Amino acid sequence: MHGKAIIIQFSIHQKNELTLKHTLTALKVIISFGLIYFVTKKFDYHQVIDELKNISVFHVLSGLLISLVIVLLQGLRWKILLLKHGNSITFPFLLKYILYGYALNLAVPLGVGADIIKSYSLGKVIEAKSESIGSIVFAKILGLSMMMLLMWVSLPFSSRELLPESTYLPLSIISLLVFLFCLITIFKSNWVAKFIPFKVFKASIHHIQATVKQPKTLGLALMYSFLIQILISIIQLLFYQGVGAEISFWDNAIYFSVLSLLLYLPISIGGVGLREATSIYILGQLSGVSDSHCLQVSLLAYLLMVFQAFLGLLTYILIPKEARA
Repeated sequence: MHGKAIIIQFSIHQKNELTLKHTLTALKVIISFGLIYFVTKKFDYHQVIDELKNISVFHVLSGLLISLVIVLLQGLRWKILLLKHGNSITFPFLLKYILYGYALNLAVPLGVGADIIKSYSLGKVIEAKSESIGSIVFAKILGLSMMMLLMWVSLPFSSRELLPESTYLPLSIISLLVFLFCLITIFKSNWVAKFIPFKVFKASIHHIQATVKQPKTLGLALMYSFLIQILISIIQLLFYQGVGAEISFWDNAIYFSVLSLLLYLPISIGGVGLREATSIYILGQLSGVSDSHCLQVSLLAYLLMVFQAFLGLLTYILIPKEARA
């Protein structure tokens, strides 16, 4: 009887967890569609479509081409972060799984979850699941730290229209604190794990510690991460220039960093709605970029996601399943 009671209790616990997950997902869907409705209800769609016809094809294609360079840099970073396993994997095979992650993001907007799925899938193939997941978790931490560094470097060059005096100091402190947190996470991962409940992070500690012991690998990974953040910001800038909006590189870097931080919050489905509302508020209200231009750039961001997802499906089909070099 005691055993049956435990089984029933466990079953109820699982059912409650599943109900909670479904409830949270439903709330995210409501928030995403609510924000989309709130943002788009004032637009004249015929006018937006007419304006889309005037977008600079050169700027859009340039952005798409730069996204391919980012994929290559992500591949180089992942290869070195896999440590000894990276030496035995062909580079095209690694790119296949990076683009596979982009396809997952479009099919099911999972955010960080898609990175975990792609790293787990690669880990199964190379028989090193913990190392593969650990390398991706480490790459995310490096990317966040370099994004905050770029934001912090950009702050002194920003226009006062985008950043009034009242927001300059708080953003400086936030960017510096997040950057320091990332550094502490990298070099004191055991200590940080005591306060972070995520099982994925706890499982990645050993790999993070092993990587930190290799200064050359860590330095290269940091360099790739910083270049990736700069190129992502340039793509965003090209899209704004392509629709005819005027915004400086520094303002765009700050805006994109703030947006990316907000997208880490698990309150929407893949950032849908939150991305549009944030861009219209920050750029539209503070820097004078029109709401229409903000919406057009959001649509171009989705075009970029479709482009990357298409490449993901294509490479998944064409690149052989053989992983070893």
